[in-house]
Amino acid sequence: MEDLRAQLEALRARIRQIESQPKLAPVEPLPGIEVETPKGRHLEMRTIVATHGDFHFSRLDEISPDALHALTDGLVANVAPDRIAFLDTETTGLAGGSGTVAFLTGIGRLTREGFLVRQYFMRDFSEEASMLHAVTADLEDAELLVTYNGRAYDEPLLASRYTMARMKPPFGRLPHVDLLYGSRRLWKLRFDSCRLVELEAQILGHLREGDVPGGLIPQIYFEFLRTGRPGHLHAVLHHNALDIRSLAALTAILPVRFSNVGSAVHAAELVGLGRWLISKGDREEAASLYERAIATIEFDRLPQARRRDVYVHLAKHFEHRAKDTRRALDMAMEVLLLDEAAPHHRRVARLRHKISQGTLTP
Repeated sequence: MEDLRAQLEALRARIRQIESQPKLAPVEPLPGIEVETPKGRHLEMRTIVATHGDFHFSRLDEISPDALHALTDGLVANVAPDRIAFLDTETTGLAGGSGTVAFLTGIGRLTREGFLVRQYFMRDFSEEASMLHAVTADLEDAELLVTYNGRAYDEPLLASRYTMARMKPPFGRLPHVDLLYGSRRLWKLRFDSCRLVELEAQILGHLREGDVPGGLIPQIYFEFLRTGRPGHLHAVLHHNALDIRSLAALTAILPVRFSNVGSAVHAAELVGLGRWLISKGDREEAASLYERAIATIEFDRLPQARRRDVYVHLAKHFEHRAKDTRRALDMAMEVLLLDEAAPHHRRVARLRHKISQGTLTP
């Protein structure tokens, strides 16, 4: 009898201990609805927004149909804004590989109601085929795919998953614009990083707070698979949606710089566009941008090698094209101040000789 009383008292004490512990906050379920397709089921989320930072998505409607023509060297032209699909994925591994899976695929589209982001999420690996089926349906009427580092990562990863699922990837017919390359060309010299989140803050005026680091996203998903608790998945969904919104906003800004190089004002942008024009063979226009660049207060803050290249190009331009030997000498002297290599000394000596011999063009 005493043993029974002791056991009951111990049980009461344990119950009091449990009752005194703070209650766990209820787990907020994942948003969205379960969608059934011929390939199974998956979860879908939809959000519509009007603005992102200082950017209003109505500006997408103002994009010229041929705005992407210059940026893509003529590959893309005459695409209506509502036919552009902005795509970004979240995956189980950052390095890629055959075992990497895109557990979340987000697609943004311009609609009459605003900018719509659809997110396709697989709650388990068995839902991958259904998710891929929905992505194909979303892209069916699209005429252009826009990503950020998607040419090297998102598209090939998704294409491999389609193949693994014995499904046809929807990307073959879609021209693909990867804004990473244009962004680097334009802003690499201006900002410390051309990561999308950095451009989001610097160009779009949207500063993320409490954003989940990309390196933790695979771990967060695997924790969800293990426990069934959403945990930080809400933050992952928000991260993905922000990436897509930033991608769309940059699409309204970046191509304008390439189609209208005269709109650039910052030295770094002017030099970046000048280098792009030289690669296309337009050295005259590049020289014009370089002249504008060296007149800005930001020019002296650019890397020494870039400033040297600008002065070298202008020295050649004034000597051989503009036939302005004095200006060519001025540029060559600036080169010497940055780099005393022998070829630059020879250029200065040659230009001085021309001037002394009176071979200047009136």
